[in-house]
Order: sequence, then structure tokens, then C-alpha cells
Amino acid sequence: MSKMENEILAVQSKDVSEITKACIENNGFKLFENEEEYEELLNISLTKQRGKLENDSSYKQIIPYLMMLYKNKIFYYIRAQGGNEARLHNKLSIGVGGHIEIEDTESPDETIRHALIREAQEEIGENINLSNIYPLGFIYTEQSEVDQVHLGILFVGDILNEDINVNHEEVGENGFLNKQEMDKLMHNGNYTPENWTRIAWCMAQELIN
Repeated sequence: MSKMENEILAVQSKDVSEITKACIENNGFKLFENEEEYEELLNISLTKQRGKLENDSSYKQIIPYLMMLYKNKIFYYIRAQGGNEARLHNKLSIGVGGHIEIEDTESPDETIRHALIREAQEEIGENINLSNIYPLGFIYTEQSEVDQVHLGILFVGDILNEDINVNHEEVGENGFLNKQEMDKLMHNGNYTPENWTRIAWCMAQELIN
């Protein structure tokens, strides 16, 4: 079965118009005011075939985006040429995520958390060990037509092991950096950060030293 035939988690754009507007007005990010805001999104979510959503702006595909911390440092990586998403090759990233396919559990929340762990193990390294995963807020931008059909949920989680067996087909240069080191990498011009990484980094700076 083609990935475009998969059933994925989405939400009607009209139901999140206030959220997307708030993100646009705040440099792409809206912090969750309370847990209910995250739960409300999941309650109004639905599943539809991915191929029918790719060019349909009346829906937002829900994409969780996970930042990973280890001992007050953040994990970064450069997306390798062998990765599945050609548009992201050689881009600097501090997040991992993807479409939510409804196959893990019946609960959208548990499905998202299972999917995040699976994505991290597939894209970064199969032995990566994560805990304390929780959502921070929404990411949304209209910089491209692709951006306009996706609504991000920014998550953060702890990596319990530093010795990751990196998947070199997906990941090039990588490592753990403190706040000053990461900020320098974001702005030194050697790599172009992903759009969502630029947005997430503004929030991440409050989480690490």
C-alpha cells in the first residue's frame, strides 16, 4: 500500500483558525495555556487518507515535532542525502516527527507518543531511549503551500542514553550542544535550519542553559 493511502490524523482548518492565527501573529508558535488545549485538539481530530489531504487547505495534517534533551543539552542533526524527504536534505534540525498513522493504539494521544518514539528510532537511531515526552505548543506558518496544510505540535523529551547508534542514511553530522553552541550553529551560515527548527529553537532556549 502506498503511503498516500494511509489513514493519518488531521483536523478541519476552520476548527483551528484561532490557533493558526495566533501562531502567525507570534512568529509561528503558540504556547499551550493548559493541558486542555492539547486535549481539545485531539478530541476534534479525525482520520483521512493522506493522499486526499496533501493539497486540501480545508484540513491541517497534524505533525508532532519532538526536541530531545540530554543533561541540559539539545540534540541536533543534519539531514543526510539518503533521507526520505528530499526537500530537507542537508538542513539543520533539532526535531524529529512525521505524519501520525492510526495503527498503534485507539487513543490519539498514545498514538502520537508511540509514533514519536518510533520516528526517533527510525530516523535517528534504533537504540535511542526516550522518556518524559510532553507537548509544549503549536507550530504553524504559511511560508509555503506545504506549510499551509500542516499543523505542528511541538514536543520535548529526555534522551536517557548519549551513545546513539545513528542511522547514517537519515542523519549526517549530529551531537549534543548547550545553548550557546546551538545558537552559534543556528546563525553561522554553514547550514540552513528547517523552518520548524527556527521556530522551535526560540522555545528551546528557555529549556536549556
